[in-house]
Amino acid sequence: ALLLAAIVLHRRSFTAGPSQTTTATRMGRRLGRTRYGQRLSVLLKTAGLSLRSDEWLALVVALSGLLSLLLVSRYETVALVPVGPVVVGLASQWFLHHRVRKARQRFERELSGAMMAVASAMRAGTTFQRALIAIAISSPSPIREEFRRAASSISMGTPIPQALQAV
Repeated sequence: ALLLAAIVLHRRSFTAGPSQTTTATRMGRRLGRTRYGQRLSVLLKTAGLSLRSDEWLALVVALSGLLSLLLVSRYETVALVPVGPVVVGLASQWFLHHRVRKARQRFERELSGAMMAVASAMRAGTTFQRALIAIAISSPSPIREEFRRAASSISMGTPIPQALQAV
């Protein structure tokens, strides 16, 4: 379990050749196409974690197994095996939603200042897209990523209301 967790956390040091696709890679692609995998990817990105959804799930499974193993070895009863996945599953969901909630609170705190800066830039004659880019460059973390994504969507041809709706 610890080895699996270490591999997941340090995946960049274990690279396969271009012709080698591992089972984990295929499972990750398959998970990414599901609604749950897509939702989990958005939550991980919003929480500021640099893990893919399949890596997050592998980490949760590894920690569940480790906790179950520790409980069984400590109390010498297999009746405690289901406790590991339940506890780690609940704790991981709480942790992820806690990080998302904190990121959203930071975003909401900084949004009014960013909107004032956009309004000031537009009063000075800057286009809306240039104002978004300026905010994306000069703002702190949660605002920067969202405005950068909105500005790149607009530059790729997405209508402004639709790009801002994604923020």
